[in-house]
Amino acid sequence: MNKSVLIFRRSRIGKFLCLTVTGLTYLVWQLVALDGKYLKVPNRSSQIFLEDAQREEIYFAVSNIQEILSNSSGYVDIFLRDPDVSCKYPLLNPLDEFSIRNYQKKTIRCDNLNDDRAVIDLTGGLTLKPDMRGRNEYCFYSEITRPLLEERADFSLKAPLVGTIYPQSDFTYIECLNESGNITFTDLLARTQRIQDIREYNNSDEFSIAVIGVGSMTRMNFMRQMPRSYNFLKNSMGSIEMQGFSVVETATSYQNIVAMVERKEGSGNSSKFIWEDFEEAGAVTMYAEDAPKMEMFRRGAKPLKRKPTHHYGNTFWAALRNSGKAHRSQENCFGFHPRHLLHLKYILSFLRTYKDSPSFLLSLYNELTRENVNLAQGMDDDFAEFLRTLVKEELLSRTVVMIVGVHDELFDKPTRPQSTEDKMQLVSVILPQSTPQRWKDALQVNRKRMTSTYDLYKTLIDILGTLNVSKTKINRLKDMNPGTSLFAEISPNRTCQDASLGVEWCLCQEN
Repeated sequence: MNKSVLIFRRSRIGKFLCLTVTGLTYLVWQLVALDGKYLKVPNRSSQIFLEDAQREEIYFAVSNIQEILSNSSGYVDIFLRDPDVSCKYPLLNPLDEFSIRNYQKKTIRCDNLNDDRAVIDLTGGLTLKPDMRGRNEYCFYSEITRPLLEERADFSLKAPLVGTIYPQSDFTYIECLNESGNITFTDLLARTQRIQDIREYNNSDEFSIAVIGVGSMTRMNFMRQMPRSYNFLKNSMGSIEMQGFSVVETATSYQNIVAMVERKEGSGNSSKFIWEDFEEAGAVTMYAEDAPKMEMFRRGAKPLKRKPTHHYGNTFWAALRNSGKAHRSQENCFGFHPRHLLHLKYILSFLRTYKDSPSFLLSLYNELTRENVNLAQGMDDDFAEFLRTLVKEELLSRTVVMIVGVHDELFDKPTRPQSTEDKMQLVSVILPQSTPQRWKDALQVNRKRMTSTYDLYKTLIDILGTLNVSKTKINRLKDMNPGTSLFAEISPNRTCQDASLGVEWCLCQEN
């Protein structure tokens, strides 16, 4: 931005004119054509803020959000109904008065000094950084693994870090000593190490799936707190958001994730996770969640006793939580690095490592948003850059991506308790260009129809069906759970009973 323009905007006159122009813009935007009527968008003009000069910074922050969202492809579409759909679910506004009054500016501040000693390159090689040469320090490494039946991190014997090392584990501990034998530096690194017997794609009709979840994230709050990521998803990745999506059963991430990835087996209480079916079909699998103590299966009825997938990110976080460096770091940081960035880099390494192989990825990031949904602002730029890297490196040419908000209770929840917004979680789907046209057509139609977590299970089964799995097995798996695939047109007359949604979670309340 031109320096003189920036100075003008920060002056009192400039701020007043910006308030006036933006307020008038909002007034013009208040009426949106809707189903033969008009949807009145609540007034977000300067009236809310001019009464309290201390909220001026919040006002300009919200104005910036509005500008970014308005430039997102199809943004106005979220305020329009499909007149053929009988379920009149609420059309919400991401910047209504209640949301703005509870909006808080949040940042993540980590240590300024990047004192990393070692790195893992794109080939998986662990080596000291070039600027370590000449230092009077001696560094060692240890591989971190998970015991067979326990949720903890085990460390191998330390070995000198000389030259380039190729660890077997995804996770390594680094320790450096000075000439006196005192510890001068410690670190934990995470990078996917390829399993050699994982096959590559057999043909052009096979596809992978990456479910990337953010805990306690509604669709509206994603737009408020992470507008740059939302903008990139819509404008650069062609994402399709499910506007009538509802959570199921109870207000916990466990129940809603289970509805997507688990099915009952036989007449007893036995069950099976969908990633096991992908593994049987030759795909590599990853389950990565950042908070072992809050991990969904730990809080659910069935904690995981064994390592569930080929690559299991929780082991890294168990090691991090117990490290002295974590306790000395700023909140939401690990030394110089924001913790969410460690998580994003780990799943990025998985997608890079297995670019040419069928894969199943389930990633959940909970730490920021469980304590305060406003903290999600702190990862917006990094998440947008993560998405940008996926596109730039063409890592999704064979991978269907679902960006999902995982419904959960919040420790500090600045939204309406048990509100309609809480039930309408984020689900944004990105399809590769080479996916079947019928999938694309159905997804476009279904974006305005009533959908739920149960439908995501059936969608994952459709993706599994591309991996040389028999139609008989696919049909059997589909029959085990309720729901309809997002890749098959859902009836416009679907009822909550049809969708297996209880009365508490039914959104068809608006006539």
